[in-house]
Amino acid sequence: MAEEFVKPGNQSMGWNDPPVFSYGKQNQINARLRRNHLTRRVPPPQITGEMLAPCTAVAAMPPPTAPPVCSSIASPPAASHGQSESQEPQFDDVWEVLTKLQMKCEGSVPARVTGDITRKLELLKSQWENDKLSPAVKVRMGKLCHALQSECWGEATELQVSLTVDYMGEVSTWVIALRKLISLASCDGE
Repeated sequence: MAEEFVKPGNQSMGWNDPPVFSYGKQNQINARLRRNHLTRRVPPPQITGEMLAPCTAVAAMPPPTAPPVCSSIASPPAASHGQSESQEPQFDDVWEVLTKLQMKCEGSVPARVTGDITRKLELLKSQWENDKLSPAVKVRMGKLCHALQSECWGEATELQVSLTVDYMGEVSTWVIALRKLISLASCDGE
């Protein structure tokens, strides 16, 4: 089961290199396991002195049949703004969302904090423009910006944590600014 969590990467690892786990897949698997109620034990029947008749209703039922086959192929759901799930978002769209959010929070924080956020967002901009970010990071940034536009602060926080855990080497210089922006915006929105 641990093999599901290992991210693709350097396959020539040393004997003492720890495995690299994917934060997002762990959350999906754990959520699926938490919802599975089939592994719970059934309590024993209460002894009342009378004998229970064996259940014959199960044997009388006809065997299960397969569900009907749909003749038309369902089209995949349209992603927001015409983008597919794995398509990289445009940097201008991401940058616009982040700068609007920064301007919205600008009046409620000290100038030092605003300057720090601006500087770190400029690092994000330079990494994106110099193509130093992987496509997976760009896709997650697109999802994060969509969550920020929708003001889904919980989802945005989960995406930010997922980015931090899964791609720490790429995002470590600017992800703190995202976290600060999300926390400031969620406080202002409440």
